[in-house]
Amino acid sequence: MGVDLLDQALTFLGAAGLGTALGLVYDLFRILRRRVRLPLLGSALDLLFWALVTAGLFLYAIAAGGGQLRIYMVLALFLGAVVYFLALSRPALFLAGLVADGIAFLWKLCTFPLVLLGHVSKKIEKVAKKHFHYGRRWYNIRLIPEEMEDLTRRVAGGGEGARRDQNKKGRTAHKGGGSGSAHLHGDGPA
Repeated sequence: MGVDLLDQALTFLGAAGLGTALGLVYDLFRILRRRVRLPLLGSALDLLFWALVTAGLFLYAIAAGGGQLRIYMVLALFLGAVVYFLALSRPALFLAGLVADGIAFLWKLCTFPLVLLGHVSKKIEKVAKKHFHYGRRWYNIRLIPEEMEDLTRRVAGGGEGARRDQNKKGRTAHKGGGSGSAHLHGDGPA
C-alpha cells in the first residue's frame, strides 16, 4: 500500500478551499452582527460558526480522508482561512455590505406602509385621547352647577341638610351621612 501524493495534494487543496469558504461565512456573520442589533445575536452566531466549522471538517474528513482526520487537513483549513482574510476579505466585505444595504433598503421600502400606518394611528389615538379628556372635563363642569343648585335648594329649604350645614361650619353635608365634595351626588358613598 503506497502513499498517493496526488490524492493528498487534492485533499490539502480541498481543505484549503473549505477554510476559504468558512472565512467567507465568518465575514457574512460579521456583517450580520454589525447590521442587526440584538443582544444575543453575537453569541448565537459564534456558536453557529463553530458548529459549521466542526461539521464541515468532520464531513470533509469522511468524504475526502476516508473517515480519518489528518493533521494536514486541519492545517490546510487554517491556511485557507488565512489566505482568504489576507487576500479576499476586504472585497468580500465590500460586496456583502452592498448586498446588505440593498436588502435593508428593500426591507424599509416594504415596511414603509406599516410604519406610516403606525404613525397615523398614533396621531389618531392622540387626538381621540385629547377629545375624550376634554369631553370628560366638559361633563364634570356641567355637573357641578347642577349639584350646586340641588345643594342650594336643600339648604334654602331648611331641611336636614341645612341643619347639618349649620352644625359643621364650612363643610357641605348630605343626607347620606357623608361630608365633603365626594358625597354631593346620590345617596351612597362615592
